[in-house]
Amino acid sequence: MLIFHTTTKENAEKIVLNGFLDPQGEIIRNHDCTPTEEGIYFANQVVEDGSLDSGANFYFQIEIPEDIIAEYEVTDDANEVVPYREWVIPANTINSYFNDKNIYKAGE
Repeated sequence: MLIFHTTTKENAEKIVLNGFLDPQGEIIRNHDCTPTEEGIYFANQVVEDGSLDSGANFYFQIEIPEDIIAEYEVTDDANEVVPYREWVIPANTINSYFNDKNIYKAGE
C-alpha cells in the first residue's frame, strides 16, 4: 500500500537526514481533535489542505504492507468527515520501509 506524509520543506530535509522521529511531548490530534497514540501522521493520499501543518506542501510516499500498518489506522468518527484513510504510525515502524527518500512537491 502506498501512503503519504505531508510536511514543510524544512522538515522534509530533516527527515531525509535523520529518518522519521516520533513527536516528543506532542499529542497528535485527528480532525475531530481527539488525541491519538504518538507517531507520524500518514494518509492514503497527499493531504494539502493546510489544516495539519501550515506550509506543508512537500511529501514523502512510502510503500508498506497494509497488514503492517493496520493496527495504526485511525478508525474513529474522523474518517466519516474525510474522504481518505489515515494512520498514526510509530517512527521505528515507518523507518523500516522508508526507502524512497525523494521529497515530492504537492501539485507537481
